[in-house]
Formats: sequence, C-alpha cells, structure tokens
Amino acid sequence: MNLDHHARPEFCVGGVNRHTDWQALGHFREIARGVWAGQKGKLARGRPAHADYLAFEGPARKGIDGNVRLGSYVDPAVIGFLYVGVDPDVAGRVIHRNARTRCHILADIDKGPINDTVKLGGNRAVREVDFLQDMPVQDLERVNNADGLTVKKAPQNRVIFFGMNQGADDIEADNVEGKNPLADVRVRKAMSMAINRDAIQQVVMRGQSIPAGMIAPPFVNGWTEAMDAESATDIEGAKALMEEAGYGDGFSIRLDCPNDRYINDEAICQAAVGMLGQIGVTVNLDAKPKAQHFPLITDSKTDFYMLGWGVSTLDSHYVFNYLVKGADKGWNGTGFDDPKINDLILKIEKEVDFPKRDAMIAKIWKKMRDNVNYLPLHHQVIVWAMSDKLDIPIVADDGVRFIYTKFKK
Repeated sequence: MNLDHHARPEFCVGGVNRHTDWQALGHFREIARGVWAGQKGKLARGRPAHADYLAFEGPARKGIDGNVRLGSYVDPAVIGFLYVGVDPDVAGRVIHRNARTRCHILADIDKGPINDTVKLGGNRAVREVDFLQDMPVQDLERVNNADGLTVKKAPQNRVIFFGMNQGADDIEADNVEGKNPLADVRVRKAMSMAINRDAIQQVVMRGQSIPAGMIAPPFVNGWTEAMDAESATDIEGAKALMEEAGYGDGFSIRLDCPNDRYINDEAICQAAVGMLGQIGVTVNLDAKPKAQHFPLITDSKTDFYMLGWGVSTLDSHYVFNYLVKGADKGWNGTGFDDPKINDLILKIEKEVDFPKRDAMIAKIWKKMRDNVNYLPLHHQVIVWAMSDKLDIPIVADDGVRFIYTKFKK
C-alpha cells in the first residue's frame, strides 16, 4: 500500500515496539485520555480484545513556555481527528488512520518486534512516523545517521539477570539424578564467572547495555559501584570451582527465556548457552513468549530462567521484598528462604534511622553477592528515535510522557 501521496499533519505517533495490538492502542489512549469506541469482542482485564477504532478529539493546552502540551485531549490542529484501528485483513498489522488529515502510519506489532522499525531510516517510514519507542539496537547507527531524525539514549530502570533454583534438593531441568547442582554456591559462582558480560554488551546489545554486578541501577538507594563491578569473567577459575564442587565433567540444564519481553532477550540467552558451555554446563534453551514464560517463575516451575527487574521506589527494599524474601515466594524463583534475611527485610520497612537502615540494606546485598542468589547480566539502555521536529524527554522507566512534548519549527 503506497501512502506517500497522502497529506499528513505535523505530528504522527507510531511504531510501538514489541507490543501486541491492545498494548499499542493503550499507548494511544495514554496520549490523550480518549474514549474507546466501536469495540469488538469483550474486554480482557480492561483491555480490548479486538478494538476497531479509538478516537481522540479536542483542544490542546499551552504551557507557560508557549509549548503545546498534549494533555487531556489532542488538538485537531496538531494531529487532526485520530483513529486507531485494527484491520483483520492485514495480517498482524495495525493501521492508524486520520480521517481529516489522512495521516497513515503502518506498524507491524504482532508476534515480536515491529518490522517497520527497520524501515525508519529507509524510505516510507521515515516520512510517515515521527516517533519510535524502544528501537532495535541493530538499526541504531543507520537511524542515527539519517537526516531529520534524532536518537535519544538513557540508562533504563531495569536490570536483566538469570535466576537459579538453589532451594530444591533435586531439580527436573538437569541431568543429575538425586541432587541439585545449583544448590552448590561454587557452581553458581562458576556460572557467573563464565558469563562474559562485556561480550554481550558489545556483540549482542551493540553497545546499548551496561554490565551489571547487582540487581539495582546506579540511582537506586543501596547501589554501590564496587559491588556493581564484581562481574569479571574467569573461565579457568570457573572450571576449577566446577571441579571442586564435583562437577568437573559438567551437567546439562534447561534455561527458560522470554523471546518478546526484553531487548534482544532470546539472543542474550543464546550467547549465554555458548559461554556456559565453556565450563561444561550444557544449556538447553527453551525460549517462549512472555505470557508463557513468567508463570513458570511465579508458579515455581523453572529451575534456571531469565528475568528483568525495575526498581520503581528507587530503594533496595523493593528488590529484597520481591526477589529475596522467601516467605511470600512470588517472583523469587530461586528457592532462597533465610529467616534472618526475611526478618531484616521487614525491619527495613519500618526503620527511620537512615544510616541504620542503609547498613541493613548493605548487609542483605552482601549476602546476595556471597550466596550468588542471581546472575546479573546488564543494565538495560533505552533507545528512542524521533523526528528532529520533536523533543520528547526520555526517562528511566521507558514511559513516554507525551504531555511534555515540545514541537520545533
């Protein structure tokens, strides 16, 4: 479908990466606080299963600096009367149609990354789309060098890591009968030492990640530079630990990994397969959509898995409460359950003496490091692309605040 001949307004939003149709529509709903119209099917947890059109119309507001703010409604003078529709005749493709200004934006958003993001720096899409969230890292250089486009990057409030079931006496995902190799801290330490985080950063993530040694970004209370740097690769040292633990001949294990949740998630897992193989750990990768992957963790049905975590409170207690405290399970799929640590986490909730509280936090982080509860991989980096006519502030939670958009002339 050739859309180049259509007139278009000054601003069109499109290309929401790695989201299904209802999520993309939800982003547009967030833009303008609009109303759902012409829904087809029932709502699933408040989300339209098959939405036909979503309409926004109304006046925009101007801030004291004179810039247009996309507040409660979208100004028709800015983007006209915007419809967002799902056309079932176009496989996996969402069409955003504007009735008055005939703004057409195509974005493939079904079953994985949007194909059209690859075209952002190419032909049609560079003229049709002014903003792309979570751009694929493989297109960064080309888009960054394209005329009329700007790329913004920022450290994200999210750490990617592997979890290991250390609490079970025996596990199902390995080939070792009668015992659990992950229960031995020497094995967990060896696996951490085998992972080359710098190689993942350079090859898999194209430089768009920061190697991590703890599950907390630098702006979270409790983070320390020294602990975050403790992730050096040492293959020979890792082999020695495996031998000492009685697994010199290695073992095999299944790694559960999402393939549609984090940036290059499956590729990261594939890289880890080869790295762990160097110390005799044969990894059988099982990658699946996030809807199938995450219940494995919350239902304690995985022994070795990938997870990403953001710290919304910007305090380490949030990490401890969900990923360390054993009594409530939930996202702690490691089987780690230490009554003394659980009690300390509860005390942190109530402690108002900040130095004393920080000392408690440091004690738990040290325990996590020494016990190798998890294998931190990297801090994720956000990459957005936009027209140089726009200035959309990028923030660590990867949330797009369209109300702060500034339009350049």
